[in-house]
Amino acid sequence: MHHISELPIAASNTTQEIGCNSEKLLTLKEMSVALNVPVFAVRRAAKQGLFPTYKVGTSRLRARLSEVIKSVQLPANRGQQ
Repeated sequence: MHHISELPIAASNTTQEIGCNSEKLLTLKEMSVALNVPVFAVRRAAKQGLFPTYKVGTSRLRARLSEVIKSVQLPANRGQQ
């Protein structure tokens, strides 16, 4: 699985203000490297609001890896129901 769009992701928040969480905010490019998916897939998922993003400066979007991982729900028995 190489595209974030192939992962079943629960709809979440959109762009938020930076809160008190001390976890490092990653750029969408850094997020793509951490998740081993193309950067365009991370940008598309962020634009669709599939995980929370934070605006830094005038236009730089960032995200927390833990929040992206929480948004991605991988069923234990995929395809079995």
